[in-house]
Amino acid sequence: MYDITVVGAGPAGSFCAYLLAKEGFHVALIEKKSFPRKKLCGGGVSYKAVKLLDDIIDITKLKGKALSGSYLSFKNEHLTHVGQNITSYSIEREEFDNELLKAAKDAGVDVIIPHTVVSLEENSREVLIKLEDDSEVKSNFLVLAEGINGKLFERIGYSGNRDITMALEIDVKPKEYPHNFNNNTLFDFGAIPKGYAWIFPKDGYLNVGAYYYRSRNIDRLQERALECFVNQFSWAKEAEIGKINGHALPYSIDYSSYNTNRTLLIGDSAGTVENFYGEGLYYGLQSSRLAEEEITNAIHNNASLDNFTKRLKSEILIQVKFSRITAHLFYPRQKFGYYKMVRNKLMNYYYAELIHGKISQKKCYFYTMASLPISIFSGKLSDRDFKEVGLLK
Repeated sequence: MYDITVVGAGPAGSFCAYLLAKEGFHVALIEKKSFPRKKLCGGGVSYKAVKLLDDIIDITKLKGKALSGSYLSFKNEHLTHVGQNITSYSIEREEFDNELLKAAKDAGVDVIIPHTVVSLEENSREVLIKLEDDSEVKSNFLVLAEGINGKLFERIGYSGNRDITMALEIDVKPKEYPHNFNNNTLFDFGAIPKGYAWIFPKDGYLNVGAYYYRSRNIDRLQERALECFVNQFSWAKEAEIGKINGHALPYSIDYSSYNTNRTLLIGDSAGTVENFYGEGLYYGLQSSRLAEEEITNAIHNNASLDNFTKRLKSEILIQVKFSRITAHLFYPRQKFGYYKMVRNKLMNYYYAELIHGKISQKKCYFYTMASLPISIFSGKLSDRDFKEVGLLK
């Protein structure tokens, strides 16, 4: 009999299991896939997410790149660059997720991998999980961190509005690596309708992708837009170009409650992905910490888990909501958004502070609204030569 079972060994699940084990609880972590496993993701890790994991992972020792700045453009026009004095990272999710899983295991978590949950039942005494090999796992509490494609939440009564969006990505291995991408990313706000295109540097290749702020399905036109974006760079001409892959992200998950008497939802399962950038790691990890705190309180003080829903909504999902409002303002008006917000010095400062965790999504939105009328006086970021990133002109 476990104190807590966590289902799903992505970052949110592994981090939650780790935190609970460090509190002295007997924890099981169940995952259906073998690790390390390929994970579709651009692999950008913001400074604020790195800080949450400082005591667990030394991210500087992982494969990837330390990032010092970003190139920005609109439909590959008016290229500019913004540096950052705080380091973020471009990592391999396969390695990153595996390191988090190792940390959980080292903390004393019983890792049950690969095993698929075929049924679960919550009653007044426990949560009973049955696996595909007919074995059973019993625990006092259950944390569901199964991601956006999971279905287990339906079996214990979670319901409400559940909407998704999509992202695409492709790996490009240039014959000669473009040196200006060694420590820089690129974001284009216009090459992709109602979204943005990205380039993240990796060891020996580039991860190129597209985020759609509101798109339930991927069609050939969207794939073609990403292909056209890639082909505008000189380094793509003789490059090895992989297959385009798509993956779903939560756009809006609006439940009245994110917990039952003995279970709760975290990470993508709870809709903790912000909608402007499509970044889910930071809020997913924060939801793990909330879960650990509320389960610890429930066990030590015989308290209800209901405070988890209150805190998730007031501390995390409110920020997701304001990121969605900002996305509604920006993406249907991409040209306005780029020239009045992204390229504007004052607005760019706000969004850099947001990425680094210095201000919240809510504050960033209100700062943006208050500053738009006067932003013209703050000036714009200067143009850069297209040759710096290999754009064909």
